[in-house]
Amino acid sequence: MGVIKNIFLHHKSKMFLCFFLIFSFVVLFFPYDDLGDSITSLVANNTGNTIYVQFDDLSLGFLPQPGIKMSNVFIETPFASEIRADTLKVAPSLLALFTQKPLMRAIAENLFSGNLDVSISNSNKIKTDQAVSADIEFLDFNLNDLVKAFVPFPMKANGTASLNALVDIDLEMKSQPEGDISLVSPKISVPAFSFDTNMNGIKQSMAVPTLNLGKVQIKGKLKNGKVLFTDTVIGSAKDDVFAKIGGDIDLRIAPNNVVVSYYNLAIDLTLKETFIKNLGSYGGMI
Repeated sequence: MGVIKNIFLHHKSKMFLCFFLIFSFVVLFFPYDDLGDSITSLVANNTGNTIYVQFDDLSLGFLPQPGIKMSNVFIETPFASEIRADTLKVAPSLLALFTQKPLMRAIAENLFSGNLDVSISNSNKIKTDQAVSADIEFLDFNLNDLVKAFVPFPMKANGTASLNALVDIDLEMKSQPEGDISLVSPKISVPAFSFDTNMNGIKQSMAVPTLNLGKVQIKGKLKNGKVLFTDTVIGSAKDDVFAKIGGDIDLRIAPNNVVVSYYNLAIDLTLKETFIKNLGSYGGMI
């Protein structure tokens, strides 16, 4: 012990210089960009080739905690062909090195023109080896950008929204997710649009008139493979459409798809006469 103590006492400046040089090399000279293909392959392999991540540059960041930073990020999933963000910061937890779980914090800037902050920690609700808890905050994202990525017909939605969720997820999907989700938008405007349907083998074009809504609030609880709606309101009493929604939907999530088997919803719906007339003139259907 005396020898080790003497080394620290008499050579601490040299040790500090050594650690500083190593740290400088890692920060300034390590070829992070060469890891791009490895990260793309790692994400694809760990998601069953369902999610692909590509980016331009990779560097080391320190705020809000040490991690890697990717710029001009492109993500492809089964549900959306193109998701982009200006930057994506991923900060693995030190605990993940010992538990071999994907515990981390991720921050995406300018994702659908909003900012996403996700923290992954151990789950206390789902008792499986690959269960994690996801604390999600997605603020002020652009609804039209989101619609373009996920809706397969030419619909637009002007406005912003914010999402907050605390969900426990089994990454192997042996158990269904559990948690709470809240989506709030102060104002939404949907210009008139049309889309094609196929009901009982009969193809038909449906038209929807312009729709303006005040505050939209959707709150739900995920439990036992169901979505339970609470305090869910679409629009207000002065809007063309005003709806209060309660009940539940049986929603089963698998690695590659989402299955809705039945629903039991109570909807208190009010439509203004002018909106009903517009539906008729557009050839829509209630």
